[in-house]
Amino acid sequence: MKEHNIVLTETAVKSLQDIEFFKSQFIGVEAAGTFIELLLLRSVAAISEDPSRYRINGTLADKGVRIREWLDVENEYRCFYDDSNHSEIGILLYASMKEDFESALYRHNVIY
Repeated sequence: MKEHNIVLTETAVKSLQDIEFFKSQFIGVEAAGTFIELLLLRSVAAISEDPSRYRINGTLADKGVRIREWLDVENEYRCFYDDSNHSEIGILLYASMKEDFESALYRHNVIY
């Protein structure tokens, strides 16, 4: 199976930094850094293997926005990505499953 080129957008990096800061308040700086690194590695590996495997987010699709999401069910995080450009996949945002993801997408200017 073809591996795909994955690109992290500025908003994806910022959202990872936000998650790392939040997690560091509870588990410490080093553990939070490890958590983010593993989240990033798992998401990139899964998405690059088969980007179309993961669903288009239904809430966003109802608004005319076609963004897929990979779910890290174990850690309760989601990764939103755009696979409309066939030469590269753009990771747009990471968010907690407990977070209002639509607000996060607007806050980070992923959708307008």
